[in-house]
Amino acid sequence: DGEIQVVVANADLPKVESWYKLYREDLLKKGMIDVPAMKKMSMDNYMQTGQQTEAEYIDTASPELKAANAKYEGKQKGRIEQQIEAAEHNAMRQESSTAYLRYINDPSYIPVSI
Repeated sequence: DGEIQVVVANADLPKVESWYKLYREDLLKKGMIDVPAMKKMSMDNYMQTGQQTEAEYIDTASPELKAANAKYEGKQKGRIEQQIEAAEHNAMRQESSTAYLRYINDPSYIPVSI
């Protein structure tokens, strides 16, 4: 978005505001473009700027990626998806199964989540 973000301690905010005002005035005196006013936000508000819903995230995709994904929307599940769905009844997927416990207690087993 062309904006620069700087984290400033609350105690130093008045100094930074003053410096920014002087910076804007100097640019105007030199005949340069007007720099927008400084925007302030709390750390909580800043952290919320990165939150997106699933639909918002999908909307950020490029038109090419959206077009590529569109051909799969609404389709029947394929053979692999059906096998995965059938495997849900596999004993390994139950945390109480002996097969699961054998793997989870094995020090050489490294769980990976995708």
